[in-house]
Amino acid sequence: MKTIYLDSLKVAKLSFIAAAIMLPGFVHYSRKPNLTRVDHVERLQYAKQVFSEKEYVDFVFERSDSGEVENYIIARFEKAFPNESSSLIYAWANTLINESNRAKMDPLFVMAIIEQESRFNSKVVGGHGEIGLMQLRPRTAAWIAKKAGIRFKGRDQLFNPDVNIKLGILYLAYLNRKFDNVRHSTSAYNMGPRNVKRVIASQRQPAIYHDKVYQHYRRFYADLKLEKTGLVVAYQ
Repeated sequence: MKTIYLDSLKVAKLSFIAAAIMLPGFVHYSRKPNLTRVDHVERLQYAKQVFSEKEYVDFVFERSDSGEVENYIIARFEKAFPNESSSLIYAWANTLINESNRAKMDPLFVMAIIEQESRFNSKVVGGHGEIGLMQLRPRTAAWIAKKAGIRFKGRDQLFNPDVNIKLGILYLAYLNRKFDNVRHSTSAYNMGPRNVKRVIASQRQPAIYHDKVYQHYRRFYADLKLEKTGLVVAYQ
């Protein structure tokens, strides 16, 4: 049998090709492995509801299959949970992305709510019994879980980021359908839909909470813009 010798460079190239062939179809080389892709069409549509036209052009961008948004989400979870395993970090980030995709929302907007509600502290309990990343009350969580056909085992589940994010997005999606106005639905997430309706009925606009969430949202996009140059503005 003839012996074939390969230099180290050739071996490296062949190993890379073999690994690439075996990767799942949804993985893009510039995005970290095993991370679900954001639905960028829905992301951009949601962003248009929040930003002015000028802000949208200045801060919201898209580069097909580039993975900047997905990697930014992972980085935020890694910063918040430095002692957790990579498998948990990726699982929670995938829950955020998957549920946002299903709800036709921008995961960065959901992250802005998490930032405002808990600063990514999954153990925090609010003054009115709100729990976890998205500060859900057990009663609200049980109600939205039942409405979605999900088994909810009680308040302790809300300390689990996976459960908390899933139920929080479901509740926000419900409010989006109820109000058909991002400012109103975001405010309702904080002060309740009845209170928002009362404010609107008095010819006022609920603004304080939404504006705080908006500041985080805008900062996330500003961070992305600083981190990556040469991005294509996606404005239609």
